[in-house]
Amino acid sequence: TKKPDIKCKPKNFVQALIYAREKIGAVGKESQGWEYKYASLDQLFSKAIPALAEAGLFVTQSCKSIKEITKKVTTTTKKHPDGNEITTVVSEEIPEYSVCVTTTLMWEGGKETIVNNGERNWSKSGKPQDIGSCDTYAKRYDMLSILSVFPTDSDQIKELQTAIRDDDGQRVQNL
Repeated sequence: TKKPDIKCKPKNFVQALIYAREKIGAVGKESQGWEYKYASLDQLFSKAIPALAEAGLFVTQSCKSIKEITKKVTTTTKKHPDGNEITTVVSEEIPEYSVCVTTTLMWEGGKETIVNNGERNWSKSGKPQDIGSCDTYAKRYDMLSILSVFPTDSDQIKELQTAIRDDDGQRVQNL
């Protein structure tokens, strides 16, 4: 595989992050589901990965599926016509599944890294499709978080591109 050309030569990790964020620019909400628009993981990666590579940054994401058991206790009391009460206690174990993602951002110019162990998403069923959906959701939000990128409606991006001008009066190109 061919190594990406690095056009930017940042002097430190922070400069590399700043450069990459400027290159990523605005990420549009191009996907739709559950009655709202969002930036999909592949859409985010298609903008972020080239910008990160150009700045000498590399990102990895790993996920861990976790099964946890919660106990649910139900107590019912019934009163019989003779006046006696019977109390029934039912205890059941309910499995819950979650996906926890770890995102690591590394710089080729040194040992600096950012590790984010934050995003966790839940699935009640534990079915592979649900776990996969949770995995994608967690990766997307963890990536947005670590890069401090916030998706915007496509119409808002177009408005910004036509409205924002730089010092020489030209339209800003990297939104």
